[in-house]
Amino acid sequence: MLSFTVNKPRQTLERQWAFLLQKGQDNKRDALNKFFIGLLLATAVYALFYFLTAVNAYVIFKGVALFAIALAWCVLAILYPLSGLGKTKKRRRLQQFLDSISDAQLSYSVVIDDEKVVIGSNGQTQELPWTDFTHFGVHDETLYVYNAVKGINSLYWDKSEIGKEAYSALLEMLKKKAMRRRF
Repeated sequence: MLSFTVNKPRQTLERQWAFLLQKGQDNKRDALNKFFIGLLLATAVYALFYFLTAVNAYVIFKGVALFAIALAWCVLAILYPLSGLGKTKKRRRLQQFLDSISDAQLSYSVVIDDEKVVIGSNGQTQELPWTDFTHFGVHDETLYVYNAVKGINSLYWDKSEIGKEAYSALLEMLKKKAMRRRF
């Protein structure tokens, strides 16, 4: 069993949330880039097939493939600008969320055992079972543990917030739980 108290500075909270937002945007951009590369390859293969076959051969297949590739290019042209709009909207919602957090909510106690994480603040407690968490990562001495069930319940603690001993013990516990490490 591991327990510690967190007194999180507002700047640390903003830095941690900005990193999570950037990580999500990077994943979406990577997915769009993979879609673009795949579409480019499909277009090249179609062009080779089109010009290496006889004019009257595979006419229906050529038409259907050409339509599918053209539709995919249109979808890609729509998705790129929409991803930028989504980024702006998420940044605005994040700022509203950060502005709504009081200083009292930045101090809380944490008790971690083999089955759950219990977070207590202002007389209220919240229990999060370990089965909800899928993977973790470390970035700039901040430990991120991702909640797959409800993303807002993801955990993130800086080494300076919880202490070196608790940080090391928590990192070892996550490795023993065989969680995937993402970064």
